[in-house]
Amino acid sequence: MSEEKLQTLVHKFLTESDCPSKYIGFHCLRKGLCWKIMNPHIIGCLKKTVYAAIAEMYNTSVNNVERNIRTLIEKWWEADRCGGMLKNAPTNSELFHVLTAKLIISFELVC
Repeated sequence: MSEEKLQTLVHKFLTESDCPSKYIGFHCLRKGLCWKIMNPHIIGCLKKTVYAAIAEMYNTSVNNVERNIRTLIEKWWEADRCGGMLKNAPTNSELFHVLTAKLIISFELVC
């Protein structure tokens, strides 16, 4: 699957899950999910792998990426829009893993 098609698929999935797209974290999360799906062999700390790749794409720091995604998760959770995917407010890492798995299963993405 092309990166552009995957970006569109992930964007649609997030917006249909009522993820608020007005936050910078939305774009970071979208890019991160796509990167994680396209690079399944990379296993490790989000901060050292996914966030670093996103930070490089947006010419910002890893800490800014982490904070933007955390803000998005907090707003999404506060609005009770996570679609019942998790019972408690997720950490960045938990949400990444749940959404990546859900995308792979829902859309039968080949890793």
